[in-house]
Amino acid sequence: MRSLILSTLLWCVSSISLTGQVLALEMPNFMANTPVGSWVTTEDSIIRGKKTEVMHTTKSLVGEEVRNGKRHVWLEIKTQLFKLDRKGKLKQKGETGYVKMLSDASIFDGDAGNVMANLKKVAVKMYIKNGDTVMDMSGGGAFANSMMQASGSNLEYQMTDLNQNKNIDTPLGTVSAHGYKGVGDFEMKVVIKTIKSHSEAEMWYSEDVPFGLVEMNSVSTVNNKKETATSKIIAAGFSGARSEVDISKAQENPFKFLNTN
Repeated sequence: MRSLILSTLLWCVSSISLTGQVLALEMPNFMANTPVGSWVTTEDSIIRGKKTEVMHTTKSLVGEEVRNGKRHVWLEIKTQLFKLDRKGKLKQKGETGYVKMLSDASIFDGDAGNVMANLKKVAVKMYIKNGDTVMDMSGGGAFANSMMQASGSNLEYQMTDLNQNKNIDTPLGTVSAHGYKGVGDFEMKVVIKTIKSHSEAEMWYSEDVPFGLVEMNSVSTVNNKKETATSKIIAAGFSGARSEVDISKAQENPFKFLNTN
């Protein structure tokens, strides 16, 4: 359960916002033009050796509320894993996964290092849906934060402005996107094994698509094994998003003692 909470939160961080830490870059708030109801589906392809894994990720902004005088947003992330058959067609692998989070809207204020420095704000409340079961994982942000400290995790990530714009075709039409480059190293101890990763990514952002990210290409080395990844938008809209996670049926939070909100 510990690894589930930590990996889910770290994955959510990289999926919904601007990744970065230590050497932060002030960037525009690309969430500013993402109203409630917005959604975007990306196709992410990861190549490891001779194997290719494809994931469809749908991010939706399904609600908002004010807590302690501060704006919070309900974010929902839906993931579907696929493998390629012999004919090159996609075949779903495993069940569709859902994560629903209530996040402090201030994490999107434009500082590229803001999110990883505030894991508690990323998941003020969090729910995971697997099949027909919904689990209340609220307090997961505090748990992930403490786990990263306990495991001696170290993240160094630098964002730089490419000072370039380019036009990219999307389901919402052709948009002008601005380029950034991210270079980083991540190290984490898991039991007796140390995971070391170095990554370089080229990312293109625009205020004309929900959540900002239009396209990403990256190359990573994880424990001396190389992998490449690409991400592109395959569907999107600024309205119509509806929640697929019924939190009224959620099972009791097993990490309730960590939730101080």
